[in-house]
Amino acid sequence: RVLCSRFAMAPRDRSRRQNHENHLWLFIMLTQLWQQVDRMPFKPPVTLGVSALCLVAHLQPAAVSMLALDASERAICLAPAPILAGHSDALLRLVGSAFVHGSDSHVYYNIASFIFKGVQLEQAMGPKGYAILLGAMLILSHSLVVLAAYLATFVGYDGWYHSCAIGFSAVIFSLKYILTHQHGGEGAVWGVRMPNQWVTWAELVLIQIISPHASFLGHLAGIGAGAMYIYLWPAARLMLAQQQQAGGAASWGGRGAGGRGARQTRYTYAAGSSGTSEDADIAEALRRSRRDAGMPEASGGGFRFQDEID
Repeated sequence: RVLCSRFAMAPRDRSRRQNHENHLWLFIMLTQLWQQVDRMPFKPPVTLGVSALCLVAHLQPAAVSMLALDASERAICLAPAPILAGHSDALLRLVGSAFVHGSDSHVYYNIASFIFKGVQLEQAMGPKGYAILLGAMLILSHSLVVLAAYLATFVGYDGWYHSCAIGFSAVIFSLKYILTHQHGGEGAVWGVRMPNQWVTWAELVLIQIISPHASFLGHLAGIGAGAMYIYLWPAARLMLAQQQQAGGAASWGGRGAGGRGARQTRYTYAAGSSGTSEDADIAEALRRSRRDAGMPEASGGGFRFQDEID
């Protein structure tokens, strides 16, 4: 089973690593994964496209001109020091590091975990909305890594500042957090059942115990990005709706009845002037997409996220 995938540290020479791996295990596992994807009624184009990019960047990095810098992963890894120093490759490191992986197992488990999260969100939000979410989570989670590394230097810790990380796991953790907070219910981590809201945190600790070299900061930043989407985006949407309401009232300022009508339009948490709830729509779409993909729901309406891969 896939709990989540590591945000790898200590990048190595890519050409040397590829020479030592014949990728047979990877191709066998990808074949089994594709059989599961093929059974899904909905094939998520954005999720599968990003997964393919990660795979191509791993197997043939020169095929992706954006990543073809040299044979060293250190040329593209998420490294706070050169980013904060304003080096010319800062944006490339901030974004491109997500698509580079350190080994066959690293790229496979990231892709597998990403697909079974992405298919639910992409079907619920639509490819366009999901692509925007994905880009926002990537930029935000990696920016939080850099920010945390910078702030840590003020308390005398520079380990994060001089770190160098690769992989898509920060984004995966953000998607995991969003999914587990769409509903209540229960999930399980290694057979231990708990409220879904705690599943991501439990995995954060468990992965660090199993793989001490994984980037704790990267995973934590992913959770932070997901939390900002869950808790701050609805507030921002409400503020925007209120501004639109105020603008509509101002345009009717000289008309008493119209002014009163505008003031009577109420905006609620995650709701627009039509009174429909975007969060409720996404929640219902998530239930449908999970049911269509053959993923069982847990008792209490929650999702059994640990049943992603058998």
